[in-house]
Amino acid sequence: MIFFSKNLKFLREKQNMTQGELAKLLELKSNSISNYENGVSEPDYNILKRIVDIYKVSAHDILYSDMEMTTENKKSSNLIYPSESAKDFIEKLCDLSAENALLKKENEDLKNLNKKTDRMSDVPSAFVAEKEIEFNKKTRKR
Repeated sequence: MIFFSKNLKFLREKQNMTQGELAKLLELKSNSISNYENGVSEPDYNILKRIVDIYKVSAHDILYSDMEMTTENKKSSNLIYPSESAKDFIEKLCDLSAENALLKKENEDLKNLNKKTDRMSDVPSAFVAEKEIEFNKKTRKR
Protein backbone atom coordinates (compact mmCIF):
# COMPACT_ATOMS: atom_id res chain seq x y z
CA MET A 1 0.00 0.00 0.00
CA ILE A 2 2.80 2.31 -0.95
CA PHE A 3 0.64 4.99 -2.58
CA PHE A 4 -2.81 4.22 -1.19
CA SER A 5 -3.11 7.22 1.14
CA LYS A 6 -1.99 9.71 -1.49
CA ASN A 7 -4.10 8.12 -4.23
CA LEU A 8 -7.25 7.99 -2.12
CA LYS A 9 -7.03 11.70 -1.40
CA PHE A 10 -6.20 12.45 -5.04
CA LEU A 11 -9.16 10.45 -6.37
CA ARG A 12 -11.57 11.87 -3.80
CA GLU A 13 -10.56 15.45 -4.54
CA LYS A 14 -10.69 14.87 -8.32
CA GLN A 15 -14.33 13.87 -7.89
CA ASN A 16 -14.97 16.91 -5.68
CA MET A 17 -16.03 14.67 -2.81
CA THR A 18 -15.61 15.43 0.84
CA GLN A 19 -14.31 12.88 3.30
CA GLY A 20 -17.81 12.78 4.77
CA GLU A 21 -19.43 11.99 1.40
CA LEU A 22 -17.00 9.16 0.74
CA ALA A 23 -17.46 7.87 4.28
CA LYS A 24 -21.25 7.77 3.75
CA LEU A 25 -20.83 5.80 0.53
CA LEU A 26 -18.60 3.34 2.36
CA GLU A 27 -20.79 3.37 5.50
CA LEU A 28 -17.86 4.51 7.62
CA LYS A 29 -17.17 7.41 9.96
CA SER A 30 -15.53 10.36 8.22
CA ASN A 31 -12.50 10.11 10.48
CA SER A 32 -11.83 6.68 8.92
CA ILE A 33 -11.25 8.39 5.56
CA SER A 34 -8.96 10.92 7.24
CA ASN A 35 -7.03 8.06 8.86
CA TYR A 36 -6.68 6.30 5.48
CA GLU A 37 -5.49 9.48 3.76
CA ASN A 38 -3.00 10.26 6.52
CA GLY A 39 -1.62 6.71 6.62
CA VAL A 40 -2.83 6.15 10.18
CA SER A 41 -4.83 3.07 9.20
CA GLU A 42 -5.57 0.95 6.15
CA PRO A 43 -8.91 -0.34 4.90
CA ASP A 44 -9.81 -3.99 4.99
CA TYR A 45 -10.31 -5.92 1.75
CA ASN A 46 -14.06 -5.23 1.48
CA ILE A 47 -13.64 -1.47 1.93
CA LEU A 48 -10.74 -1.42 -0.55
CA LYS A 49 -12.88 -3.25 -3.11
CA ARG A 50 -15.68 -0.72 -2.67
CA ILE A 51 -13.25 2.20 -3.07
CA VAL A 52 -11.88 0.66 -6.28
CA ASP A 53 -15.44 0.21 -7.57
CA ILE A 54 -16.42 3.80 -6.73
CA TYR A 55 -13.44 5.33 -8.52
CA LYS A 56 -13.27 2.77 -11.35
CA VAL A 57 -9.56 2.07 -10.87
CA SER A 58 -7.62 -1.12 -10.35
CA ALA A 59 -6.55 -2.23 -6.90
CA HIS A 60 -2.99 -2.43 -8.18
CA ASP A 61 -3.04 1.19 -9.35
CA ILE A 62 -4.52 2.61 -6.16
CA LEU A 63 -2.05 0.64 -4.05
CA TYR A 64 1.19 0.76 -6.03
CA SER A 65 1.06 3.60 -8.61
CA ASP A 66 1.42 7.30 -8.09
CA MET A 67 -1.87 8.09 -9.79
CA GLU A 68 -1.36 11.84 -9.59
CA MET A 69 1.91 11.67 -11.51
CA THR A 70 0.54 9.10 -13.95
CA THR A 71 -2.49 11.28 -14.64
CA GLU A 72 -0.36 14.37 -15.21
CA ASN A 73 1.83 12.46 -17.68
CA LYS A 74 -1.11 11.07 -19.68
CA LYS A 75 -2.83 13.17 -22.31
CA SER A 76 -6.16 11.67 -21.41
CA SER A 77 -7.10 10.41 -18.00
CA ASN A 78 -9.12 7.28 -17.33
CA LEU A 79 -10.65 9.00 -14.31
CA ILE A 80 -14.33 9.70 -14.47
CA TYR A 81 -15.19 13.30 -13.73
CA PRO A 82 -18.62 13.60 -12.23
CA SER A 83 -21.35 15.10 -14.33
CA GLU A 84 -24.41 16.65 -12.73
CA SER A 85 -26.22 13.31 -13.04
CA ALA A 86 -23.30 11.53 -11.37
CA LYS A 87 -23.35 14.04 -8.52
CA ASP A 88 -27.10 13.49 -8.16
CA PHE A 89 -26.48 9.74 -8.13
CA ILE A 90 -23.83 10.10 -5.41
CA GLU A 91 -26.19 12.26 -3.34
CA LYS A 92 -28.94 9.64 -3.71
CA LEU A 93 -26.51 6.92 -2.65
CA CYS A 94 -25.57 8.97 0.40
CA ASP A 95 -29.26 9.47 1.22
CA LEU A 96 -29.93 5.75 0.80
CA SER A 97 -26.96 4.93 3.00
CA ALA A 98 -28.26 7.21 5.74
CA GLU A 99 -31.75 5.76 5.34
CA ASN A 100 -30.29 2.27 5.54
CA ALA A 101 -28.57 3.16 8.82
CA LEU A 102 -31.88 4.44 10.22
CA LEU A 103 -33.68 1.29 9.11
CA LYS A 104 -31.01 -0.87 10.75
CA LYS A 105 -31.49 1.10 13.98
CA GLU A 106 -35.28 0.75 13.78
CA ASN A 107 -34.91 -2.96 13.11
CA GLU A 108 -32.67 -3.33 16.16
CA ASP A 109 -35.20 -1.39 18.27
CA LEU A 110 -37.99 -3.69 17.07
CA LYS A 111 -35.92 -6.76 17.93
CA ASN A 112 -35.36 -5.39 21.42
CA LEU A 113 -39.06 -4.63 21.78
CA ASN A 114 -39.92 -8.17 20.67
CA LYS A 115 -37.53 -9.56 23.27
CA LYS A 116 -39.24 -7.45 25.95
CA THR A 117 -42.65 -8.57 24.72
CA ASP A 118 -41.57 -12.20 24.80
CA ARG A 119 -40.44 -11.72 28.40
CA MET A 120 -43.75 -10.09 29.24
CA SER A 121 -45.59 -13.22 28.10
CA ASP A 122 -43.86 -15.01 30.97
CA VAL A 123 -45.47 -12.63 33.48
CA PRO A 124 -48.68 -14.03 34.99
CA SER A 125 -51.73 -12.45 33.36
CA ALA A 126 -53.22 -11.50 36.76
CA PHE A 127 -50.16 -9.34 37.45
CA VAL A 128 -50.48 -7.68 34.04
CA ALA A 129 -54.19 -7.03 34.62
CA GLU A 130 -53.43 -5.51 38.03
CA LYS A 131 -50.81 -3.18 36.54
CA GLU A 132 -53.18 -2.21 33.73
CA ILE A 133 -55.88 -1.28 36.26
CA GLU A 134 -53.37 0.82 38.22
CA PHE A 135 -52.32 2.57 35.05
CA ASN A 136 -55.90 3.31 34.04
CA LYS A 137 -56.65 4.76 37.47
CA LYS A 138 -53.60 7.03 37.26
CA THR A 139 -54.43 8.26 33.79
CA ARG A 140 -58.06 8.99 34.71
CA LYS A 141 -56.94 11.20 37.63
CA ARG A 142 -55.02 13.43 35.25
